[in-house]
Amino acid sequence: MKTGGVILEKIGMIESLLRKSREKPMTFRETCVYLGIAPSSLYKLTHKNQIPHHKPTGKLLFFFKDEIDMWIAGKS
Repeated sequence: MKTGGVILEKIGMIESLLRKSREKPMTFRETCVYLGIAPSSLYKLTHKNQIPHHKPTGKLLFFFKDEIDMWIAGKS
């Protein structure tokens, strides 16, 4: 890979990290509304680790919109 390609790749990674640091995670309910699915369906997806989610305290579930969008597009 040429130097220019490496630099562009690194810039892309930095932009992605900056977007994630500014993004507020969605709650469980917000994610249900965003996806248009019932809470029971979202619980099943998280239980089976089929959808990207975060559980920082071991109790509450949080979701990042960009990760959900990538999951919808089949890229995660």
